[in-house]
Amino acid sequence: MQKLKKLLKKDDKPLQQIGRRLQELENCGINLNNSDIEANIFFLRGHNSGPLIKGCTVPQYSILKLNGMKFEAQNKANNCCCVKNGKIVIIENICYNKDIKDYVIVGKEFMNKKSLYSIPCSSSYLGIFEVSKLSHRNMWPVKCIMLKYYLFPIPENNSKFAAFPLLHIEQEERPQLC
Repeated sequence: MQKLKKLLKKDDKPLQQIGRRLQELENCGINLNNSDIEANIFFLRGHNSGPLIKGCTVPQYSILKLNGMKFEAQNKANNCCCVKNGKIVIIENICYNKDIKDYVIVGKEFMNKKSLYSIPCSSSYLGIFEVSKLSHRNMWPVKCIMLKYYLFPIPENNSKFAAFPLLHIEQEERPQLC
């Protein structure tokens, strides 16, 4: 019921609004299968400009909405996440992988990750890290995304960033820190 309410913009003519929203989503090529709707996964703004890696194909998307978090490939304010294995990843594309038959994010992970500070406690307990050195391009299933991160450049060194988890999503949807 809550998912239907989210499709409404005002109280007037709810059935027509839901029909129009579903038609808009379908026209944009957004995947509407039940497992994705149940997991609160939405794909927006289709494109064909890549980057792609082996096994990845169309459809491609610029925006991913996942459990209250919005990710936007190529947008520095919204393109960083933590995946299930604790890796912090810069998202460059959102697409379908025909080999694993699932949607994936294509991007680069930070190879170096350490605590940003140690007093009064290690920042890693709070999910805060100093990250650097991007890997080669790789992919991760969309369903492996655990948390949204924001990167702040460290002034002394342009290749290092302070990575902070964003915990602004609804409490019942908030995942555990990496």
